[in-house]
Amino acid sequence: MAVKKDVEEAVLSEEEVKIDATPIAEEECPILIEPEPTKAPTVKAAKSDPVEFCVYLGPTIHGVIQSGMVFSGNRKNAEKAVSNAIAKYPLIKRLIVTNKTLVEDRVKVKTAGNVLNVLYRKLASGKTI
Repeated sequence: MAVKKDVEEAVLSEEEVKIDATPIAEEECPILIEPEPTKAPTVKAAKSDPVEFCVYLGPTIHGVIQSGMVFSGNRKNAEKAVSNAIAKYPLIKRLIVTNKTLVEDRVKVKTAGNVLNVLYRKLASGKTI
């Protein structure tokens, strides 16, 4: 194999390698200056992070809205996108949540006794208000 021969030829024996072991005077030694460690830039959390998306956590209402529907932008954009559905079923507006609270709200919708669970059950039963 050509690669193996090249590797074997590249390996030098101890006799072929000559090491200069003469000491170097301090004046001849280069001074190594270590750079100062740089501080990582601190990330300031914005007081109000922009909302990236919203999700409808209510039940699917055939011909009106689908459960788990995702809307880009803030809550106002999401409400505008489903304004016809909100006109028929005003509770839909309260079941649209932002990406900031999505994780907690998904649990609340499934847990009895929470406002989101009550709203979900009302919409699922067909009540409009």
